[in-house]
This record gives sequence, C-alpha cells and structure tokens, in this order.
Amino acid sequence: FEKKGYEFREFDDQYSGNLVSGESGYITLNLFKGLQYVIVVGGSSEAKQIAVSVYDEGWKEVLRSPEKSSVSLELTPKNTGVYYVKVEMVNSSAENGADWVQLMGYKIDKKK
Repeated sequence: FEKKGYEFREFDDQYSGNLVSGESGYITLNLFKGLQYVIVVGGSSEAKQIAVSVYDEGWKEVLRSPEKSSVSLELTPKNTGVYYVKVEMVNSSAENGADWVQLMGYKIDKKK
C-alpha cells in the first residue's frame, strides 16, 4: 500500500488482540474527510477467516470485507468524525482463539 501512496505511522495506528471463533472486537477511530485510509487486518496461522466492518458514528455500516485470513479495506470518509471498526474472528482453528493485528494507513484524497 505504500506504493499506492499510503503512509503508515508506527504504533499510532496499530491495534491487536486475541479472539475465539464467533467473537468480535471493536476499535474507535477518528477519521477525517479529505483523507483516504486503508485498514489492514491479519491473523496468526490459527485465524482461518476474519471479517472487518466499518461503521459511522451512527453505527451505520459503511464498508465490509470478505471473510479471509487477512483483509484490507480502502475508505474515503464522507464526513470527519468517529468511526468504529469491528474485527470478527469468523473461524479459528485454536480453542483459545487466534491473534490478530490491525494497521491503518492514510493519504490525501487527490480527487478533491
């Protein structure tokens, strides 16, 4: 994604955790109109399927990923505000769950 012009800051936009199959975690983000974002989520080898959804501040779903072992979503918010990212462990091969990590990059929306 860096070849597409996205910038990633170390640790500022990184989240991680452990989820068992069927469990979800939420991340709250402040996103800005005029920027393009990429949200990348990957799991350990036990994470067979992860799904990621993005909701606006009214909890309206604005984007959803396919269920895969790692996913990426590109998003250009229509408004500045609070957004929620749901990370769902759809399928894990381990009883004690699987580790996951989320990174976020951004760039200026040149379509403006």
